[in-house]
Amino acid sequence: MKRRNDILMQSTLFKRTLEEIIDETGSGINELIEWNKKGWLSFSLGVQKEYDDKEKYEINFVKGLVRSGLPEDSVSFMLSKLEKPYCYDYKDVYWDFAVQDWREFEHFDEIEIIENGLDSYLESKAEDEELEDLEKIVRYCKELLARHQENEESEQ
Repeated sequence: MKRRNDILMQSTLFKRTLEEIIDETGSGINELIEWNKKGWLSFSLGVQKEYDDKEKYEINFVKGLVRSGLPEDSVSFMLSKLEKPYCYDYKDVYWDFAVQDWREFEHFDEIEIIENGLDSYLESKAEDEELEDLEKIVRYCKELLARHQENEESEQ
C-alpha cells in the first residue's frame, strides 16, 4: 500500500463547511460536483454538512491530477490504483509512467544519518534486521548512480 496520511482518517477538531473547503483548496463547486460524479472523491457533496482535513487533502490530491492536463481516463486509471480516501501527498508518492503505478519516494532518517554517520546508520539497520530498508537504500543508490551516469553521458 502506498504511503497515505492516515492521521487524517481521524475526525478533526475544527470542521469546515463546503464553502470553506472550496476556498482553502482553490477548487470550484462545479469541479467538485464533476469529480464526485466520476467517483474521484470518496465523499458525497451536499450529504455532509461538515468536512474534515481528509476531504481537503483528497480534493487537493485529485486537483493535482486533474489540473495537470491528463485525460479523464488516465486520471480514473491512476486513482483506481490507490485506496480511498485519497489522503496522499505528492511529497510521498508519485506516478511512475514506466510501470503505470504509484511509487513512494524513499525517505531516510537524515537526522540519524548525520548524527551517527552513514556507517553506523547502515549497521544499525542490519543489526535490527531492517533488510527492507537496506534494500531500499541500495535501490535508491543504484538509481541515483544511473541518473548521474546518464547526465554525464548526455553532457559529452
